[in-house]
Amino acid sequence: MSGPLLHDPDALIRHRGIRAMVAMTTTFAIGTLVLDNANVALFGAFGSFALLAFADFGGRPATRTRAYLTLVALGAMLVVLGTAASQHVVAGAVLLAVLTFVILLAGVFGGYYAAGGSAALLIFVIAVMVPAPMADVVSRELGWLLGGAVAIVTASVLWPVPAQTRLRRAVAAIVDDLADRVRSGTEPTPESTADLRRRVDELRDAYAHAAMRPAGPAEHEQALVRLLDETQRAVSFATRLPGVARRTHVVGAPDDGVLADAIADTFAHTASVLRGSADASAASDLVAIREDHRSALERWIGDALRRRQPPDEIEQHLSATFSLRVLSHTALSCEADAILTMGGRLTVDDPELLLDTPPGGRGAAATVRRAAALVRPHLRPGSVAFRNALRAAVALSAALVVAKVAQAEHGFWVVLGTLTVLKSSAMRTGITALEALAGNLIGFALAVVVLAVAGDHTAALWVILPVTVFLAAYAPAAVHFVVGQASFALMVVILFNLIQPDGWRTGLVRVESVALGAAVSIVIGVVLWPRGNRQALRDATVARYRSIGRYLAACFDSLLPPHRSDPDEVDRAQDEARSVELQADAALFDLLTTPVGAGVPVPAWVRVTSVGRSLRLVGDGVRAIPRRGYLPLIEGTASDDLARLAGQRVAEVVGVADRIERGVPADVHLDDPEAAWLGAVDPDDADALNRALAMTWAIEWIQYIDLLVAVGEDPLHALAATAETPWWR
Repeated sequence: MSGPLLHDPDALIRHRGIRAMVAMTTTFAIGTLVLDNANVALFGAFGSFALLAFADFGGRPATRTRAYLTLVALGAMLVVLGTAASQHVVAGAVLLAVLTFVILLAGVFGGYYAAGGSAALLIFVIAVMVPAPMADVVSRELGWLLGGAVAIVTASVLWPVPAQTRLRRAVAAIVDDLADRVRSGTEPTPESTADLRRRVDELRDAYAHAAMRPAGPAEHEQALVRLLDETQRAVSFATRLPGVARRTHVVGAPDDGVLADAIADTFAHTASVLRGSADASAASDLVAIREDHRSALERWIGDALRRRQPPDEIEQHLSATFSLRVLSHTALSCEADAILTMGGRLTVDDPELLLDTPPGGRGAAATVRRAAALVRPHLRPGSVAFRNALRAAVALSAALVVAKVAQAEHGFWVVLGTLTVLKSSAMRTGITALEALAGNLIGFALAVVVLAVAGDHTAALWVILPVTVFLAAYAPAAVHFVVGQASFALMVVILFNLIQPDGWRTGLVRVESVALGAAVSIVIGVVLWPRGNRQALRDATVARYRSIGRYLAACFDSLLPPHRSDPDEVDRAQDEARSVELQADAALFDLLTTPVGAGVPVPAWVRVTSVGRSLRLVGDGVRAIPRRGYLPLIEGTASDDLARLAGQRVAEVVGVADRIERGVPADVHLDDPEAAWLGAVDPDDADALNRALAMTWAIEWIQYIDLLVAVGEDPLHALAATAETPWWR
């Protein structure tokens, strides 16, 4: 069996159930008792339920209201289309297939796009599956608009859901702790480290299961998504890098304490921005302090070389400052994305910020560019989002044809049954079908008892209806899918008996319809990509790491003689890595939002995904080296060393892909960076010193790669152990 048991720690699901109960009961009562119109009652009741139980938008009040109004306007158009096609099987099937594909594929934008998709589909399914002349469109629209109005008022009054606000506050608390940790200059206790990592895991889980997952083309939504990943990366670094808690003091070298304090100040400012207590247009001084630290470090390197200081001593000090310099990258990125999340504007242009921003800017044109960049990688059969959308489009269209041809009573239950049961794998679809049937049989049995006890007393049914509405909205997420199906079956039996009394027969029709819809889902699930999201995620992650390997190779090659990678080649490698990354992220989210067995290492997939994104950002950092005015290397000891070290790291990254795919560790020998090449540098030759500094920062990125792979070792081991696990297990 799948699903949580009484999982509602913050009472969010309970509040959602109460909102749905109030709105649906009110709308249904107006349609039946006041207007005495079945169309108004049906479309108003199911419309308000869909808006509050399925969509349940979060965010700021004004933004949430706009989202609801947009969905209501879209639903009004869908009601017209559905009514026009309700008496034409072919037209209805084609329309349903197209709309299903478009609406579900738009879910890759996340946020309101993903949350509102099911609600939009539900209202169209009801409109197209209940045959009616166009003359009925007025009463249908009245019902839908009435349901929308009541839903918006209810959502605004009863426990508004600031989903992004909770995420921002959780991030703020974590980065505040990071600020204290860096500022203290002492090694943290194992208990505090474990607590910090636990909170990051909880934050990731809250994001993955948020009803209004922020990931759309709007700049602030993408910034929040990046911020969640950067927070996890910052915690990993701060808890793994011993140098974060130390201050090095070398004669003539820059004071690391100044950089550490600036990092702490940046984390603290990030937290204040996210809480709304700091100006979202003002950045901290870390960029300038970090640049001063870099310049001072470069002067110290030149002076040390002129003093003929042993290269090993120079390298030792550079390694000691590595921890803080690495953490400063993440601190800057966290602050920048916090500012963008809160609607501010960046005033700093630093090629090493690693903001990972897609085509940017504000306004409609910029949003369209970001939307195109997000959706383009999914317009291919290898994308999980594409497969899920196409699978659902075929399944719902087939269910419509089956229901129409079979002249099924309440045929929209057949299509909704298909939508409810269909999952990303044939095995999970089969399990969900059995659970749906079990739940509806239980609901049917309960309906028989309730109707027998109530008899001809409709007042008793009116008393029971709000309770069933609440349970139908609450139970699937908070108790169990089976309980939710039983509650929904009981709800619709009572609701339709209040519209037109038909006794227990309505419950029997409900069970038959769900069984027919489940059968369609199983057939389509077996035919179209039956292996599901786990294998798709594995394939996408393998492709991701291989594309990262190619991108890193191109970036390092641009620094090495004979400079084989021209800018266009590096751009192509970067575009490929980003495109594959979007597909892998979609596959991961599909796994996170689908019930899976206990043997699926979900946390490991999340960590390996995060490490992959960080490795791709390393390529961006290497690309920034020549942009800062450093010269590419020439033939010699330094270039030979860098070529060897970079080649080993590229092989290591590609080896991660092989390990995920086959479970076999890659046999890659990794040399530690050495400083012997420094002894050959003429400090009085400006170009030679410039190239030495380019080599220094390239080696720092190589050390960064080593750190990231070390962070991913444990989850990678867990994934490798399941490489040969059959897809049906």
